[in-house]
Amino acid sequence: MKITKLDEKVVDKYNEVAKANVAELVFPPVQFEIVAKTTKTDGTTKEQSINKFSNYEERVMKIPAGVDPSKIKTGIVFNADGTYSHVPTEVYQKDSEWYAKPNSLTNSDYSVVWNPVTVKSVENHWSKDAVNDMASRLVIFNPEGFEPNKANESRFCRVYC
Repeated sequence: MKITKLDEKVVDKYNEVAKANVAELVFPPVQFEIVAKTTKTDGTTKEQSINKFSNYEERVMKIPAGVDPSKIKTGIVFNADGTYSHVPTEVYQKDSEWYAKPNSLTNSDYSVVWNPVTVKSVENHWSKDAVNDMASRLVIFNPEGFEPNKANESRFCRVYC
């Protein structure tokens, strides 16, 4: 696995994209790449990037000292078109250090975001905490258009569970 620090211009671009979406990158994004390496009998080596996976691959990022882990809402992957998408992410502590573990099906550039969202339509609804959490984690698209009473329990559980 290769983990590469991104060029400052790329990081600046990603910060702008996050800010435009009212989110904040908690720490600079990095590039993760899984590479297969073969060595021939003559000693020459060849590397081949593996770009897509049939199962989620874990990427573990140490959360820098001074960063509040509770500010991490989700991991994100940056898409080729300049946007970003949610990836399932676990934040955990091990030996007094904090880590974020986004899981993805591709090689790409990853970071984690602070993205607090309050969905007005659930302000007095039983689903308020869960919906706000899902919107903050980018699981609910278009949260301002979310209509809680049109989402039955079965559909809600399919999205949330």
